[in-house]
Amino acid sequence: RLKRYQLLLNAVPDPALTARTARVIGRSSRPFLDTMIIDAGKSQDVKPGQAVVDARGMIGRIFLSGQRTSWVILLTDLNSRIPVTVQPGNIQAIMAGDNTPTPTLDTLASTTPLKPGDQVVTSGDGGLIPPGLPVGVLVADGESFRVALLADANVSEDVRIVDFKLPPEQPPAPSPSDLPASVAGLKPLPPPRSGGGGSA
Repeated sequence: RLKRYQLLLNAVPDPALTARTARVIGRSSRPFLDTMIIDAGKSQDVKPGQAVVDARGMIGRIFLSGQRTSWVILLTDLNSRIPVTVQPGNIQAIMAGDNTPTPTLDTLASTTPLKPGDQVVTSGDGGLIPPGLPVGVLVADGESFRVALLADANVSEDVRIVDFKLPPEQPPAPSPSDLPASVAGLKPLPPPRSGGGGSA
């Protein structure tokens, strides 16, 4: 178990991330739901949407967090969709679970050809899942591709919940100088005059 912990520490090398270790205490595989239960929750600051990894790669995301336990929706689940990047080529794609061991891959308007063995990592789009987490490698499926996951959720015993140390920066709120009329150098229109009584 000590060796597993050492591997987990190396699974999240980015100093911009923070992570908490948890143990898998249950698994549930139903026709339309593929999840695991871990022994960390709100009391450990675990929140829905955070990425869950083991020593080999990403397993899934926090789906629901209780006080001391959480449900993890696995990458293989029919409801799982995450933005990923295929390397080399920095090809943006969406990986979608379909209740099979190898999720499907939908590339986003790329002319770069894919090939079996290309690496798949998280892209970080959306600002919730950190970029660069290892996910899997491409395998051919006829004319399309699937992702052979690096992590096997069926045998994972210790996992880490990964989050950004700092929340994603939000754009500043617009000010009057950001309005199109002000940027174009136009003066704002005067407020409408309230109706009053006319002369007799």
